[in-house]
Amino acid sequence: MNKPEISVIVPVYNAEKYLSNCIKSILHQTFQNFELLLINDGSKDSSPEVCKKYQLCDNRIKLFNKENGGVSSARNYGIDKALGNWIVFVDSDDSIDENYIYDLYKNHIDENCIVFQGFKRISRIGVEAITSEFKHDILNKNNFDRLFSEHKILYCGNPFGKLFNKQHIINNNLRFNTNIDFGEDLIFVLEYIERIDKVVLISGTNYNYFIDNNGSLSSKKYSFEKEFLIFETMHNIFMRNNSSWKYDINNFCLRYNAEFLFRSIFSLYRKEHKRSRKERIQILRNLKTKYQSYLANYESLGLFNWGNSLLKKDYILLYDFYTNILFFARDSFAGIWNRYQKYR
Repeated sequence: MNKPEISVIVPVYNAEKYLSNCIKSILHQTFQNFELLLINDGSKDSSPEVCKKYQLCDNRIKLFNKENGGVSSARNYGIDKALGNWIVFVDSDDSIDENYIYDLYKNHIDENCIVFQGFKRISRIGVEAITSEFKHDILNKNNFDRLFSEHKILYCGNPFGKLFNKQHIINNNLRFNTNIDFGEDLIFVLEYIERIDKVVLISGTNYNYFIDNNGSLSSKKYSFEKEFLIFETMHNIFMRNNSSWKYDINNFCLRYNAEFLFRSIFSLYRKEHKRSRKERIQILRNLKTKYQSYLANYESLGLFNWGNSLLKKDYILLYDFYTNILFFARDSFAGIWNRYQKYR
């Protein structure tokens, strides 16, 4: 096989139920000059056997088996093994339409760019698909702020639906952060963007992103340190690029990253990672001093919104008391709380 133009990287972990559909959709692409890297991340089901079956039928497929290290570790492994000039990511429980690779590849300008395309969000329980689509646009560093204010790319931070240049990744030592449990894909995309000159956004939705409706990484909760690391990493990226991204005056960006800040604040009250009152007060005071702009731009719904207004007004002791009661009520009366959240 000659050197492929594109490497398609698929992390695989216990994906036997949907893996065949994913692989078939990749092999049926109209653009054929690619290699398919299946990174088995220590699967305990029949996923390795499924991969092996397809590998025997198509010499473009390469199967790599590694110890379980998480999706970021698997994607990084794929980057290191990729031979193509360009990289495309696909998740093992998703699928792609036949022109997915072709549409991304034909719209690249040069090696110093990234190509974005939207996707279809599809529920496996029969709920109608939700489409996230871009208007065709080409942006350079002078107007990268429009990526956030107009195109809202923070909502499309997944690695799929994008074309990355392999050499650009290698030259800048870009990798998915294995110390972050969620949001690491958006961080990777932002770190890639800060090192390029052009972003191409194309219309269409050739990626099928399936939702099982049984929980996701974004719905899982972690300790304050892990939650805050995500916020702080995002904050540092935006501040490094403030002159071109206009982060400090872009309320959309501030509100988006404020969600990560408040996730870390709420982790102080969840029973799994709860801190003492003294620790909570000290952390809240430090955050209030350093990240006032986020607090001013954050709005939540329902009961939490009143608590947020207390924090904005610097009523930290009252905020702590109120929020502690809310989380106690949520944990003690989970059924009632969930019904309230559903119908608020």
